[in-house]
Amino acid sequence: MVMQIKSLLEIKNYLKEGLKGTYFEEFVKGLYGSFKQNEKIEFLINAEDNKLAVQILDRILTKTSNCIDIGCNTGDFLISIMKLSPLGHHYAFEPIPRLASRLKKRFPKVNVIEAALSDSEGYFLVRC
Repeated sequence: MVMQIKSLLEIKNYLKEGLKGTYFEEFVKGLYGSFKQNEKIEFLINAEDNKLAVQILDRILTKTSNCIDIGCNTGDFLISIMKLSPLGHHYAFEPIPRLASRLKKRFPKVNVIEAALSDSEGYFLVRC
């Protein structure tokens, strides 16, 4: 049973990664969110958090800022970083091998490092 659940989650994540950045991404997010109200609310809260974090980045980054994205995942924040600091040197840390590999292909100018830097989740914005 555990292996079946793990396989389903891997398939879900594979599909999610494949839709990222495509025309269908927003449609699928909306469809998925309508199935479970609690997950939809959580998605909206996360989306608002992400929006606020990008607003903070917009205020503190310059075109030459150097950035580190820890737990880069699929690169949502990295996209914002690249737009706001196109001339900076950027590092992305992602411990999941398939995501790190995808990031390397998607962001060839970024130093993508396949490693975890913590054993807990959270946001940390630091200006250096």
